Amino acid sequence: MLRAATLSLQGPYDLSLSLDIAGRFSPEPAKDVSIFRSAVRIDGAPVLMEVRQVRRRPPLLEVSSPTSGVIGPLKTLAEWMLFADLDLRPFYRLTARHPKLAAVARRLRGLKPKRPASLFEMAAIAITEQQISLPAAYRIRSRLTERFGDCIDGLWAFPSAERLARAPLEELRAGGLSRRKSEYISGLAKRIAEGLLPTVSCSETAEKAAPLRGAAFESLRCYSISTSLAFGPFGLVSISNRTL
Repeated sequence: MLRAATLSLQGPYDLSLSLDIAGRFSPEPAKDVSIFRSAVRIDGAPVLMEVRQVRRRPPLLEVSSPTSGVIGPLKTLAEWMLFADLDLRPFYRLTARHPKLAAVARRLRGLKPKRPASLFEMAAIAITEQQISLPAAYRIRSRLTERFGDCIDGLWAFPSAERLARAPLEELRAGGLSRRKSEYISGLAKRIAEGLLPTVSCSETAEKAAPLRGAAFESLRCYSISTSLAFGPFGLVSISNRTL
């Protein structure tokens, strides 16, 4: 039996368009873009989250899960992952009269980015993608997730910081990570597990991550900042090139 709650977003918003565009950056895009399905963690336990759009104007989503007692925190997580409060109306006003961007903005109206369920997973993504191709990084993360994460209804929840903090470096490397990247992920995981690094506030996380070594800090800082720059010039150009 599904438990559900509704979620209002700052419009315009088109879930199917957003999932379709996001899938073009993934080696394994979702087959059904009418529903967002993700294995996430609530209080450390893996939970299946499903999100459907039930209304376009004003936008309204339905957040559901077969697990009881998790809809409240699951709704909050869905707000975070789908940028529910991101107001793109200033962007649309800015591009409305632009000779080239106006047509692109109309075609992509309702598009919003989505992000991983936690800053820790964001940091792991940034670290694994350094200096290698996106498909290669995706395969490495998939092996890491399947080795240390949890599977629910065919979807894998990213490993918890506590689980990766306990993992020996050689086990992290077995999935294809370099020694240095294994050290970065292990170091972040241990700080989070020990309560020394927050996992919610981007600005607070970047500040407290400063003592970390080189690329580990830069990965977390840049990925945190990127959540507020998803529709910067380069992001828009990249998306446009994949849709025009």
